[in-house]
Amino acid sequence: MKYIFSILAMFMLIGCVQTPPAGHAAVNNFSHIQPVNLNVASIDVQDQYIPPMKAPNIEHMMVNPPYHAAYNLAKRSFNAVGANDELKIIIHEAKIVQSSDNASAATFWSGGRTYLYKGFMRADVVLNQSVPPYSQLGKGEVKVNRVLKLPENTSLTQREIAMNKMVEEMMNDFHSGLIDVVQNKFNIVAP
Repeated sequence: MKYIFSILAMFMLIGCVQTPPAGHAAVNNFSHIQPVNLNVASIDVQDQYIPPMKAPNIEHMMVNPPYHAAYNLAKRSFNAVGANDELKIIIHEAKIVQSSDNASAATFWSGGRTYLYKGFMRADVVLNQSVPPYSQLGKGEVKVNRVLKLPENTSLTQREIAMNKMVEEMMNDFHSGLIDVVQNKFNIVAP
């Protein structure tokens, strides 16, 4: 009888947990972004970042890694409606690096460590002529930096939610940078 009550108590406690299990963060498809029409014949998005798959990099362990998010965002952001020229978006870096922040004053007073997560992205945006002599008409660069601090005792679910939020913020910055390049540097936004 004691055994049955123990099992019932355990199920009641499990039912009280209100946070979703780790590994179920939403992967953003950027359906909320309205594509911008560009006066180019084609748009080529290339993800050239190869994650090292080892510490201190952690992006490969995420449900929504920044390199996938950046590629999906770049593909969703623009429509080619022109007759000439080609826009290339080349993602060179989209990483998150973890480090321990043992030396901070907060660590000394709280007795616990905090972890720093540094997100970094870099992409080239290139406008090429699509007819001979195939010259480069312009080049821009988009860089994004984000830093997140989490205490050592953060649950896996809370950590995943915070990391996903950081990736979303990185993508908002990336999108703003892309729009700035095509609108202000290249002036190829269609009316």
